[in-house]
Amino acid sequence: MRWLNILSSWFKQFKNIKLVGGLLLSLISCIFFIIPPFPGLTRPAMNYLGVFLLIIILMMVHFVADYIIIILGLMLMVVVGVGKFQEVFSLFGDTFFWNLIGIFGFSAGVTNSGLLKRLTNKTFSIFPNTINGQVTAIFITGLILSPLIPSVTAKMTLLASFAVVIAQEYGYHKSSREAIALYLAMYLSGYVFGLAFSTGGTSAAIIIGMLEKQNLNFGSYLANTILWLILIAGLFYIILLSMFHNSQNSQVLTTVSSHKDLGPMSSNEKFTVWVLIIALSFWIFGPLFHIPSYLVGIVALCAFLIQGTLSTKDFRGKISWDMVILITGFMSTAKLLTDLNIDTWLAQSMAPVLEPVVNNIFLFIPILSLLVVIVRTFVVSEVACMSIFYALFAKPCSQVGISPFIILFITLIISQTWHMSYNQMGIDAAAAATDDSLVTYHDIRKYSFIYIGLCILIFELCIPLWHLTGMLKL
Repeated sequence: MRWLNILSSWFKQFKNIKLVGGLLLSLISCIFFIIPPFPGLTRPAMNYLGVFLLIIILMMVHFVADYIIIILGLMLMVVVGVGKFQEVFSLFGDTFFWNLIGIFGFSAGVTNSGLLKRLTNKTFSIFPNTINGQVTAIFITGLILSPLIPSVTAKMTLLASFAVVIAQEYGYHKSSREAIALYLAMYLSGYVFGLAFSTGGTSAAIIIGMLEKQNLNFGSYLANTILWLILIAGLFYIILLSMFHNSQNSQVLTTVSSHKDLGPMSSNEKFTVWVLIIALSFWIFGPLFHIPSYLVGIVALCAFLIQGTLSTKDFRGKISWDMVILITGFMSTAKLLTDLNIDTWLAQSMAPVLEPVVNNIFLFIPILSLLVVIVRTFVVSEVACMSIFYALFAKPCSQVGISPFIILFITLIISQTWHMSYNQMGIDAAAAATDDSLVTYHDIRKYSFIYIGLCILIFELCIPLWHLTGMLKL
C-alpha cells in the first residue's frame, strides 16, 4: 500500500502541474479539426471528436465546474459545424429536460417541508443506543431517503450531521472503530446506495436519459438494480457490525432521539406526505396507465408551489439548476454520438479487440470493472467516465445482446470507488460534511478494494436477473 500513499501525496502536491498539464493536453483536441476525416467518418464527426476530447480533458482537471464545461462544449460544437444550434441543444426542449426539473423540484419540496428531518429523527429513535443500533439507524435512514432526494451530497450531509453528533455524545475518537463504522455507514447509504433508484442520484438520471428508447422508469430501473442493492447493502452491513462483535454500549443518547421536540406535524408536512405517496405511486405504476414520469414530477412541483411548501425564492435557489444543465448537456453529447454514427465507427474499429471480451458476459464484467478502476485513477468525473465506456462498448455490446444499461450501471457503481484520495468527490464531500472529525483517508481506503471486489461478485450474480428483465441475452 505504500506506493498508493506516495502516488496520492504526489497528486495532492502537484495539483497546479496537473492543471497545466491537462490544459496542454487539451491542445491535442485541435488535431481533429485539422486532419482529414478517418475512413467512415464525416468532417462534423471529426469535429465532434475534437470537442468531446476537450470536454473530457477539462472535466478530468476540473478547470471549471462540469456544467460550465458542457455548455461551452456544446456551443463550440455549433461553432465548428457539428450541428445547428437547434440540433445540438434539442434536448433542452425535450421531455427529458422537464423530467429533471420535476424530479429536482419534487426533491426540493420534500426537503423544504421538514418531513425528512422528522422522518430521520423518528428512525433513529426506533433503534437501541448501541453502536450496532446507531450503524443500523444510519443505514436504514439512508435507504429510506435514497429514492426521495436526487442530490447524493444532500442525503449524505444530512446523515453526516447525525453521525458527528453520535460521535461527540459517545466520545468516539477520530479513527476509532466506531467512528469508521459511522462514517462508512453514512457515506455508503447516503452517497452510493441511492444509485439503485432512478430518482436517487443525478448519475442515475443520466442512465435513464441515455437509454430513453428503452423507456426505463422508476420500477423497471429498480427491477434491474434491486439485487445489487440488497446484496451490497447487506454485505457491508454485516462487515460493519462484525467490527463490534463483543462491543456493547448502553448509554442513552438524548441528542438524536429528540423527535418529540419537533412537535405535531405541520400542514406542509402533512401535505408533503400525500404528494409523496401519490407521486411515488404514479412513478411506479404510471406506465400501466400511459402517464409519463415527467408529468408526475412537474405536477408535484406545481402542487408544492401552489400550496406554499416551495416559495418563488425556493424555486430559484433550492433546485439544482447546475445539475439540470449538466445532465441535459451530457445527454446531448451522447445523442450526437449516435446521430453522427460515431458509435458504429468505434464498434467496427475496435471489433478485433472488443469482440473476445463482449462475447462472454462472465469475462466482460470483471474486465469492464477493472478498466473503470484504472480510468477513475486519472478521470475524476464519473460523468466523463460513463461517457468514455458508453462510447467504447455500447454498440458492440448491443450486437451480442448486452444492453447498454449494463455498461452504464457497472461503470457508475464502480466509479464510486475511493481507492485514491483524490478521485472521489463523494469522499471529499463526506470529509467536509463531518469536518474531518471522524476518520482519515488511510482509515477507509481498504474498504474501497472490498467494495470493488464485492461489486464484481454481485454483478456476476445479477446475470440471471438481467436475463429475466431482458437486459441480457445468454
